[in-house]
Amino acid sequence: MRLPSPSSALPGSFHAVRGIRRPRTDHPARRGRSARRDHQDTGVQPGGIWRPWKVVERRTETPDVVSFLLRPADGERPPHTCAGQYVSVRVRMADGVHQLRQYSLSSDPGGELRRITVKRRKGDAEGPDGEVSTLLYDHVGAGDELLLSAPFGDVFLDDPVDATTPVVLISAGIG
Repeated sequence: MRLPSPSSALPGSFHAVRGIRRPRTDHPARRGRSARRDHQDTGVQPGGIWRPWKVVERRTETPDVVSFLLRPADGERPPHTCAGQYVSVRVRMADGVHQLRQYSLSSDPGGELRRITVKRRKGDAEGPDGEVSTLLYDHVGAGDELLLSAPFGDVFLDDPVDATTPVVLISAGIG
């Protein structure tokens, strides 16, 4: 039996999963946007994708995983998000270089707070310690500020009024 290559089978089968749709323009997370990402609905001014967020709480989930509960540092309302979206975190390393890493939003998309969950990457034979995950894990706590991007990600579940249909999602990694 010959199976199709993953690259040829994935696009059609991925969107065939019940409850997952191709990006729409009428969903609140994409309303009025073209295929090119437009941040008008994120509360971020043009040219200002980055916004400071204050760490409200730091939770140790496991010996190598922490979650950060965040609130916009400017006191303004956070942007609308959808389950499945992520943010980029921008940090300045000890050598002065800025590094970006992406983290899934791991909280309910509604409300005033957002949560990201970070797994510290410990070095081994396959590679060194994770620079950003180690910095966040070892040095960030309640009261600190992080620089986060507007939410990204165009693959999400629709928000049906009668969400009674079971959905199976498969993922890899911590997010």
